[in-house]
Amino acid sequence: MDATIRPLPVRIPPGFRAVWEDDRLNPQRGPRTARGDAQMALVWTDTVPMQLAKPTVPAAAAPRFLRVGAYDTDTAARPTVRTIQGLGLPVSRASGQRAGQPVQVIYAGPFRDAAALARAETRLKRAGFFDLEYRK
Repeated sequence: MDATIRPLPVRIPPGFRAVWEDDRLNPQRGPRTARGDAQMALVWTDTVPMQLAKPTVPAAAAPRFLRVGAYDTDTAARPTVRTIQGLGLPVSRASGQRAGQPVQVIYAGPFRDAAALARAETRLKRAGFFDLEYRK
């Protein structure tokens, strides 16, 4: 069985004309992912119109940090720390180990709620940090 999704041709009925020329009728426009849906559910409801969601996860269990990276030295971590601070986000650090060697782990946070965490994630991704991980 072939599970490939193929776009259907768009046929405009007689008497009508195309209104959009920006690919709005493309059924593959804006494919969704489970992770993206979960992130949206933290911020918005599924109602029409959408409204800000009330957190359903107890505050103690909700992630409060985004792990931005782990660096071999404090010197290597400094540019990341400065960038996060420049975005107006709080920065936290921890010491860890990778392959038996000490590392500096840099976090953005803590954040007070899921909405603040989601906004911070968006800002960090726009700044070029794509390998972010949620942490409590």
